[in-house]
Amino acid sequence: MFKEFVTYLPSTGRALDAGAGIGRVTKTILSEVFSSIDLNEQSKVQIDQAKKYVPFVENFYNCGFQDFKFEHKYDCIWLEWFLMYLTDNDLIDSLMRCKNNLTVD
Repeated sequence: MFKEFVTYLPSTGRALDAGAGIGRVTKTILSEVFSSIDLNEQSKVQIDQAKKYVPFVENFYNCGFQDFKFEHKYDCIWLEWFLMYLTDNDLIDSLMRCKNNLTVD
């Protein structure tokens, strides 16, 4: 189903899987579309598992998304269930940072 939306993306160069856990979405969805994927996860235990489960990921970022520092622009930013745990201010700030770090506005 995700592949139907790919035509709306500016490119399939780089994606960020935020709140990724061990990388299930990265492995089953994003890896079929994007040539480069970064993974963000707050839990060190899950990051360690992700490094084994999706070793092809380019960068693993171990921090809460509210503290995530963008190093790249992305064609797709996949946001997981963690959003409900952010404060209202952190959610708004995080969404604005996502907007500012997409390859197109």
